[in-house]
Amino acid sequence: MTTKPVTARKTLKEGEAAKVDPDFALVAAAFVQDRHVSHGEGKGFGSGALKVNGKIFAMMSSKGKFVVKLPKERVDEL
Repeated sequence: MTTKPVTARKTLKEGEAAKVDPDFALVAAAFVQDRHVSHGEGKGFGSGALKVNGKIFAMMSSKGKFVVKLPKERVDEL
């Protein structure tokens, strides 16, 4: 996956991981230093998701399930 720097988006900052769903906090904390990852934009679907260039790659579903986007090759492997 190629990434471009986030420009007009809010980037995840130190301490923001604590505002995330407790089950998702460790995942969010792992990306705190990554300037390409944004979190907590907007309202509704995907508002609490981790994103790169506005595209969701990890989130907690409304039913509390961890959801992550994987490349097709990895899915086939699993």
